[in-house]
Amino acid sequence: MAFSLDPTNGYTVTVANSGTAVAGPAIPDNAHTIIIYNSHASNDLFLRWQTANTAITSANGTTIPAQTALTLSIGCRSQRPQGDTGGVANALWYDASGNGTAAFVTTVNGIVT
Repeated sequence: MAFSLDPTNGYTVTVANSGTAVAGPAIPDNAHTIIIYNSHASNDLFLRWQTANTAITSANGTTIPAQTALTLSIGCRSQRPQGDTGGVANALWYDASGNGTAAFVTTVNGIVT
């Protein structure tokens, strides 16, 4: 993705069907931090860098418990996992322990001059 001129960007990723991972939107090249909030009252949210919609669980991904957040320092683009992730380059994949779990995602971006 290109650089973002905004200091932050926000989007929502909804896992409609547990066990089928969903790719989030491309992350801006100048993003250095991602904040992910699991808004669901009881479902856990799982995430990881991967290349297909393979199920993500607590055994193979990062768990964000219900109604908590994770701040993930991702560094510059050249330090992130690269490659094609289901046609969405440079993206995280999300899954959940139950259907209809939403992740509210905020990227914190470096200044572009």
